[in-house]
Amino acid sequence: MTHRISILTALTLLLAACGSVPTPQEHVVSTTRVPTVTAQHALITLTIQPQTTRDQLQAALPGAVILSFHPEVGSAIVAQVPSGGSLTTAGLRVQALTALGATVDAVEANDQITAEGSEPSSLGLTTWAGGALTWAGGQTTWAGGVSGLDPVAQSTYRKFLSRIGMSESYIATMPTQGAGIKVAVIDTGVDMNHPFLKTQISTTQGWDFVDNDALPQEVASTIGIGRYGHGTAVTGVLLQVAPRVTVLPYRVLGPDGSGTVGNLVLAIDRAVADGAKVINLSLGLTSDVTALSTTLSTALKAGVVITASAGNANSTTLTYPARYATSGGLLSAPKFVGLVSVGSIDLDGSKSAFSNYSSDLKMSAPGNAIVSAYPGARLAYASGTSFAAPSVAGALALGMYRGTLTPGSLTDTLNAAGDTYTTLNVFTMGSMGRLLNVSRYLGLR
Repeated sequence: MTHRISILTALTLLLAACGSVPTPQEHVVSTTRVPTVTAQHALITLTIQPQTTRDQLQAALPGAVILSFHPEVGSAIVAQVPSGGSLTTAGLRVQALTALGATVDAVEANDQITAEGSEPSSLGLTTWAGGALTWAGGQTTWAGGVSGLDPVAQSTYRKFLSRIGMSESYIATMPTQGAGIKVAVIDTGVDMNHPFLKTQISTTQGWDFVDNDALPQEVASTIGIGRYGHGTAVTGVLLQVAPRVTVLPYRVLGPDGSGTVGNLVLAIDRAVADGAKVINLSLGLTSDVTALSTTLSTALKAGVVITASAGNANSTTLTYPARYATSGGLLSAPKFVGLVSVGSIDLDGSKSAFSNYSSDLKMSAPGNAIVSAYPGARLAYASGTSFAAPSVAGALALGMYRGTLTPGSLTDTLNAAGDTYTTLNVFTMGSMGRLLNVSRYLGLR
């Protein structure tokens, strides 16, 4: 069954024109195509033996597409078109699997995932002074100066920094923060040549799993329809917090904001193989899919930390994968240590009207009307839990930059440094997790 996530209606967004739309920068990743997985495939999660080889598994399941293969942790995920349309059989050669000592954990539909933020749209234009905000050293990036924005956007930007606890003294050191840390943005793609982003986007790693090619560039849609610009805006928020990280873009969502779990599994697996230390997932679905939870668990065991948006239905039920994370304590699921669920607050510190909330939610960050990047060298206001999650991803990357820690200790320290969410609303009291405080987090390190 295909599931859709309730998405917040797009809010008014402010764009900053900066010349004509540039041609994407040269992207030189390997052009070897990855397996193609469609909505007609079933996802099959297997427990395998450490000595099992990829060739042996492929021989046992001819015609299957191997999405993830990790004998070191005893797991594999494959995709196969069901035999006779039945998910329970999926054309499996059970006898051949038994001979390998493999067992089938789940056979599931290749469910739909969706972006969890509204699409930026062009209502109003302004310009940047000098064309872009730059560091004294010439680094084109976000922080280091806001004089080029109009007064409203300038005020919004400063409120955002203040809300996440980024002091002026810390901002002055930002050009060196996060260098060498790879952060995967798995989304609708990114504007590869945006002047605020292009210097930090990897030109040697990343992939488009929608079109199955080496250029994870945002694909245009009709303005106001779909989620065009979603991944670019997510990347923009990330680089406001950690402007020197290397962004690895993986496109799994089309311009309408939808994609499949199968491609998400492929993207997470590839991001880990490419050396990502932080993965941001500003997307979700309403069903628990074993293939996804297994992939996340494998990534976390590899030392990766993951941020996931909580969803935009103003519901007490978080979307997956955020729902796999818990607030900690006796009910915490050990295999998901290092996964942070993120809700959205407004710039005044109150819960965003659209944000999901739960006693299991780990953190919240600003996600309503946040100034960020938009395709075509423009800026926009963006809203949704999608745009709260990358602030937390950026903070975790900065923590890694300061020293190597396990995913659990990174996220525990981040949580301990957070502010307490205060409200008189009995329905949301204790349900927004800790509020992101970047300066205190780094001060605790």
